[in-house]
Amino acid sequence: MRRDIRVDFCHRRARLIIEIDGIGKLYLGSGVPRHELEQERRREQWLRDQGRQVIRISWKELFEEAKFYDILRATCRPIGRVSSRAVAGNSYRCSAAPHPQ
Repeated sequence: MRRDIRVDFCHRRARLIIEIDGIGKLYLGSGVPRHELEQERRREQWLRDQGRQVIRISWKELFEEAKFYDILRATCRPIGRVSSRAVAGNSYRCSAAPHPQ
């Protein structure tokens, strides 16, 4: 069964989905927060069942460094030992093409 689902960010090669959570999402669709939370839970489970990794980021976490290390680990392969404070460019080799300047 194919299912079209909108996500906030998808890295296809890493099979990674990033979802930015905010209170506004609870009032989209039906406008009933409890219903929207249940729909979101089902949607996320379906994505996981398809072999995707889902990382959820709250608005507060958007401004914190830690969540971005989770994303880095999910999209890149480590080279040797890496600490959580390592500089990304020196510690990971990413499969994605570099961003054009």
